[in-house]
Amino acid sequence: MKNWLAPLHLDPPRGPDGRVQGPPPVTMRLALGLFGAVLGSFVSNLDTRLTTFSLADLRGGIGYGVDEAAWVSSAYNIAEIAVVPMTPWLASIISQRRAVAVSVILLTMAGALCPWAANQGYVWLVAMRFLQGVGGGALIPLLLGILLRHTPLHQRIYGFTLYALVTASTPLISESLAGVLTDIVHWQAIFYVGGVIGPVVLGLVLFGLPVEPARPEVFRNADYWGMFLMVAFASLLTAALDEGQRLDWFSSAFIVSLFVAAAMTLVGFVTVELYHDTPLINLRLLLRRNFTGGLTTIFAFAVSTLGTSLLLPQYGIQVRGFRELQVGNILIWAALAQLFVCAATPFLLRVLEARIVLALGLLIVALGVRLATFADSDWVKADILPSHILQACGQPLIMVPLIVISTSTLQLTDALSGATLFNVVRTLAGSVGGAVIGGILAVRERVHSNTIADHLVAGNVPSAAALTGAVRRQATTMAVEDAFGWIGIIMLGTMLIVLALNETKLFRAPRP
Repeated sequence: MKNWLAPLHLDPPRGPDGRVQGPPPVTMRLALGLFGAVLGSFVSNLDTRLTTFSLADLRGGIGYGVDEAAWVSSAYNIAEIAVVPMTPWLASIISQRRAVAVSVILLTMAGALCPWAANQGYVWLVAMRFLQGVGGGALIPLLLGILLRHTPLHQRIYGFTLYALVTASTPLISESLAGVLTDIVHWQAIFYVGGVIGPVVLGLVLFGLPVEPARPEVFRNADYWGMFLMVAFASLLTAALDEGQRLDWFSSAFIVSLFVAAAMTLVGFVTVELYHDTPLINLRLLLRRNFTGGLTTIFAFAVSTLGTSLLLPQYGIQVRGFRELQVGNILIWAALAQLFVCAATPFLLRVLEARIVLALGLLIVALGVRLATFADSDWVKADILPSHILQACGQPLIMVPLIVISTSTLQLTDALSGATLFNVVRTLAGSVGGAVIGGILAVRERVHSNTIADHLVAGNVPSAAALTGAVRRQATTMAVEDAFGWIGIIMLGTMLIVLALNETKLFRAPRP
């Protein structure tokens, strides 16, 4: 009979006193629980991207306008970032196992109710998307916390690789899956992805993760003001970034009010955290060079990920007239290449120092986006693939050593604050990166459209509509080139931060 409690690694590293260092070796049962947490995080990321990529089909299926449909996505994003600061704290009270189970149930049930809610009215649909965001937003930070808590030091690098694979590959896979579901099945099918995978995740987590007692006493000394202010800041900033492009940024009093309110709550949060006895986030961690450098670099990583997952759809749909499925057929090849690099990353980190691997990843992404700056309106799949495969291959080489470097200075007492801050920055980076990429595209497209219009000469033009379409395609192509160019500059600039980081020695298990 299978012994589910037998360790998968029989030679864990031991200290001078003979005791096992860090958590005990992973058993088969725990491995299944960890896989369930990874799968749940994958579903969370997938759900976010599916509705973003299929927004046009959602608008057509539900019959909403641009403004109404935008809040269907924004409701999820706001809830996702709002729950991130509270997740590690709540998990420390009710246990990580229960927190994952509740999050999966909420994500699955709210997703299954979305098509029903769409028929009941706009408010119902936005409410269900908000509940989905609460459930989905908790799963990514829970995964990192589970890996840190239950993975031995000498096996942790493999857990970090899985985390990187989930955060980096999901945007690439989502476009293909969104295309299949909307083009071949039905637009409502995008909401049922979680309903199919959710029960599997729930079973694996409840079976595999260890049962831990609840700790209600933590409620007594909680930093409630800090928690409220952090959630308010993250929600206000996300709402401003998500809706800013649509409402023309600072031309809108609503967007200006959101930014001002976000700034005020941030100042209040910092003040509370500096004077609270048990702060939600120990801001003094920012004095540690590697931790702060890792948080700074995560922004560059988010931008590079968005460059691969958002700029290609913009080019394919607006310039080449592709459907989601056609764009997805390009991105899926990048995802497959990324899978092989992820598998090789742990072994690479055992040979090279983490900073070298991180710099190598940044350089590869920079080369990939440099190739993308040569795009023209006649590019086909064979022209696009080399650039995006390079970008996808560089991302795991950024994310995995980035986690290693960021967590290398964290002690057990800092784990909760460090995990909270890391996940807040990572999630906000996605919204900031999306706003930056969207802003660059909008501004540069207008500039290039005006420049092309100024240089037009009289000729044999079939119609005004044909001329307008040709100008728009050329302007969009050049705007995408500009956006990729800025991403490349950010990647190269981030390498200067890497040079300032301290050496990180990856823990290695002793040879038998």
